[in-house]
Amino acid sequence: MKKRITVIVLAAALLLSLLIFPAQAGEYKLGDVNGDGEVTVKDVGILRLYLADKVDENALHLNVGDIDGDGEITSRDVGMLRLYLADKISIGEPAERIDLSSYTIVYPASYTKYEMYAAQLLQDYVEDAFGLQLPLSDDTAAETEYELLIGDTNRAASSTDISLGSGEYLLKAVDKQIVLQGPGYMVGGAVGALTYQHMKNGKIIISNISDTSIPAAYTPLPATGVVLMIGDGMGYNHIKSVEFYMEMDDESWDGFTAKELPNQGSVSTFCLQGDIAASGTFQKATTDSAASATAMATGWKTYSTRLGVNFAGVPLLNVREIANSLGYKTGILTTDGAFKATPAAFTVHNTSRYEYDQIQADQQALLDGGNLTYLRGEAGEGLLDYTKEVLDTVSTDSDGFFVMIEEAYIDILSAPGNPTEDLIHAIARLDSAVEYAMTFAAAHPDTVLIVTADHETGNLDEYGILGNNGAHTMKDVPIFAMGAGTEIFHEQRIENNEIGQFIASVYGVEDFGGTYNNIIE
Repeated sequence: MKKRITVIVLAAALLLSLLIFPAQAGEYKLGDVNGDGEVTVKDVGILRLYLADKVDENALHLNVGDIDGDGEITSRDVGMLRLYLADKISIGEPAERIDLSSYTIVYPASYTKYEMYAAQLLQDYVEDAFGLQLPLSDDTAAETEYELLIGDTNRAASSTDISLGSGEYLLKAVDKQIVLQGPGYMVGGAVGALTYQHMKNGKIIISNISDTSIPAAYTPLPATGVVLMIGDGMGYNHIKSVEFYMEMDDESWDGFTAKELPNQGSVSTFCLQGDIAASGTFQKATTDSAASATAMATGWKTYSTRLGVNFAGVPLLNVREIANSLGYKTGILTTDGAFKATPAAFTVHNTSRYEYDQIQADQQALLDGGNLTYLRGEAGEGLLDYTKEVLDTVSTDSDGFFVMIEEAYIDILSAPGNPTEDLIHAIARLDSAVEYAMTFAAAHPDTVLIVTADHETGNLDEYGILGNNGAHTMKDVPIFAMGAGTEIFHEQRIENNEIGQFIASVYGVEDFGGTYNNIIE
């Protein structure tokens, strides 16, 4: 049982408390919640009464009742106080808390994209959680006592002699300054550790932050949010080709970012064909975007051109609908029209992907009814900015969320007559959005991020040369992931409908989707 430390003015209870407990002033030692100068069994009893809602918190010195310094009064504090009185443990001074409003977020003047993302995400979190707008500044500004130092700033506190490996970050306190560092997107891991572990009620519990440079491993929390990013048509050789060309043209290019994610596997994308009523079996077929997106959305394979329905045309529950039913916010973002196959599979139920008027009407009904929080098509060159926008929208004032983000032009440009540089640009555009999403997920450790494709297009070679006329193929596509539970994808070959089944499990739905046993080659 726990209760958050809040200020509740109950006049009658306060009057009673004044009769029971003498008025006190000044500071009290840890555990002396009645302020009589001693820590006794009376303090244990008072804390127990408080947890049972039988004592008004205004009568107590609750800052010294938080024995473990986690910002809350819980049964753990009662137990620790009892152990202290039995000479089983020692307890120190009350945890030092500093008002967040004292702080400025400082980043390097020559910042990396990840450092700027982390600084913005930290600012957003504090504003959303506590209503405080912390100032952002680069490190050319005069140094102050209270600074949140993002990345490799010029402050002495930021200087360390340790090397951080993949999946590690550094969070430490040097006097009143707090250092947040990490390689690449993992600087977001330091932000997540600070915000999720050391901030309570608009304050930083600074005494709980280590003052030594000890690397910490990113550890995801049980997930409530899911970000699914789809490169339409993106196969393994699409990624090899973007790396080949970008490394020649851009010295700052450091590879396709999703390859840094901890869990990586491959995905089989076939869809169904054949008449089960007549033959008793299905056959495998090369999928289109509608069938593949439906598999990821509903956990079931289906026929080509179908949206959110099974082989018989029966509507199937999708993961966005599950998230919405839990009161979570949901968002859909694509560089193509929002009524096209991939976004449509996560929003509507229709036997044909080409019923554009009906699809748009159904999507508008979702928006009007409050069953879809965000819908954006034709993102184009704004994909990165809209990725920031949708993630901020769904994660603010929400206990959980679901977002699908699609780069559609990898598929569209994997066809004869399109310049190779345009295709490479589309893949790189997705990569930029992935960079931000990875930093976001690290800063929100209760988030799952999945980066994959719906199918491969063009039978591309590693230099971006087409091997067919732009048709889809049955080649496996990659999957990259981070977050709680995503280790099930690591070094595994899965079916695309298993992605939907996993996402549903994040929302507590285990019996979701399924696999047909009567599929033949």
